[in-house]
Amino acid sequence: MTTKHTSSIHSEGADLVFDARGTGQAILLIRGAGGNASGYEDFANILAERYLVITFDRRCNARSSGDRTLPLDMSQQARDVLAVVHAAGQTRTMIFGNSSGGVVGLEFASLYPESVSLLMVHEPPVINVLPDAEAWRAYNFDLIKTFEEQGPRPAMMKFAGALKGIDGPPPPGGLGTDEDRAFLFNKELLRVAHHDPDLAAIRKAGVKTVLLRGALSEDAYYARTAPIVAELTGGTCVTVPGNHLAFALEPEAFSKAIFEIIDQAHV
Repeated sequence: MTTKHTSSIHSEGADLVFDARGTGQAILLIRGAGGNASGYEDFANILAERYLVITFDRRCNARSSGDRTLPLDMSQQARDVLAVVHAAGQTRTMIFGNSSGGVVGLEFASLYPESVSLLMVHEPPVINVLPDAEAWRAYNFDLIKTFEEQGPRPAMMKFAGALKGIDGPPPPGGLGTDEDRAFLFNKELLRVAHHDPDLAAIRKAGVKTVLLRGALSEDAYYARTAPIVAELTGGTCVTVPGNHLAFALEPEAFSKAIFEIIDQAHV
C-alpha cells in the first residue's frame, strides 16, 4: 500500500485538507457532490503506482472547513484547486474530475490553463450545453422545490432517479448524511449544474482535454454532455468502463482506462 501524507492549506477563509501519495508526474483528483476525497481512495492508490496523486476535500466538505452559509462560488473552487496544487509543491498537474468535480476542473482549466498538463473530465453535468437544457434546468428547480417542501432524503431519491446504470448502495465518500444532502441542494446544485465554464478559453489555450463517458451511463444527461464539451474545448471523447461512479465501483478497470488515456496524450 502506498503511503499517504495528509496536509492542509488555508485558502480564503477555509482550511483545505489534502492527501498526497506516490511519486512522479502529478495528477490531482477533484470530487463531485459530497466533495469527499475518501471516495477516490482505491482509485488513487492504483494511480499512485505510477504518479504523484493529490486528492482533497473541497471546502465545506468532510475534513475541510469553510462557511456553509455561503453558496458555492465556482471561481473560488478553482482558486482552491490552485492553492492545493501549489501546497503540494507543484506548478503544473494533470487534472481528473468526476461529475461536479469535472465542472470545477473545466473552470480551473479555463482560468489557469498554464497549470494543466492534461484535463480529464468524467461526465460533467454542464446542462446548458445540451439541446434540451431547459428541461434539465426545470428538473433541477424541481429538486430544490422537493428539498424545500419535503427535505433532503426525498430530494436525494429524486436526484438518484436520473442516474443510469447504477445499482445497489452508493460507495463511500459521497452524500452520506442529511446534512451533506441539504448542503448539496441548498448551496451547490444550481451553482454547478447551471454554470457555464469558458470552454472557448480552454480551446484557445490549447489545453489537452479528454471527456470521459461511461459505457453503462446510457443516455443520462451528464453523459450526453461529454461529446459536446469535447467538441467545444477542441478535445476528444472516450468511452470508459462502468457508470457515473465507476472510479469507486470498478477502480481497477477505470484506472486502466485512465492509464491508457494518459499514455495516448503523451504528457
